[in-house]
Amino acid sequence: MALDDYRLLPSKAHSWIRFVARRCAKKFKFVLKIDDDVNVNFDLFTKLLETRETAKEQVLCSPFKHIADRRSKSTWYLSKKEFPYRNLGYFCAGLAYVLSTDLLPKMLRNSAYRRVVWLDDWYVTHALLVGEDVRIYDISSLYFVSENIQDAYSQLAQIQLGLRPLPIFSHLRPRKFFTSHRQTFLWEESQKCLLEPLIEESEYYYIENEVEKVKQASSLNNFLIAQ
Repeated sequence: MALDDYRLLPSKAHSWIRFVARRCAKKFKFVLKIDDDVNVNFDLFTKLLETRETAKEQVLCSPFKHIADRRSKSTWYLSKKEFPYRNLGYFCAGLAYVLSTDLLPKMLRNSAYRRVVWLDDWYVTHALLVGEDVRIYDISSLYFVSENIQDAYSQLAQIQLGLRPLPIFSHLRPRKFFTSHRQTFLWEESQKCLLEPLIEESEYYYIENEVEKVKQASSLNNFLIAQ
């Protein structure tokens, strides 16, 4: 298995969680996890964090609710043996998310007895947080994300017209549609507006409540405990 194989991502996630929990959790209030192909407006990102009334037990991200992908040829394929349930519940898009650092020691503790599922976004922002008193805040409106050129330009037009806030994060793919030049152009154009991002109290989700809604929730909780 190659070092950059998707299925090794939970191990890499565990490494950075352990490092940050031990070295940084007492020095900083938040940690930002981003992919290496994501553009970030750090000035606006700093302003976003300054709006938080508290820096405890929260995740800021683009959350979504998904079902397990059973298509064997899919990049995100999950066999029933790996994950026997259909509903994955709420978790964060892994391209960029923010964790309050008080969660990291809890996540590190939970990693010792939670079963590893190779979808690292789900593993980090769902499995390791189940049972903790944590809120996931939806800041999806601050993401400029697309896999389609027409949709990307449509989003850009909305940003330029002030119909949606200035994005803090941008992730445009695949490369066959979005060359480095086009990605840079779209990102820079999206940042030319003078409007500040519409930072307001976001909708939030409780991880544990979502688990309770899953059919056979007790069985799912038992599954999460590593055997």
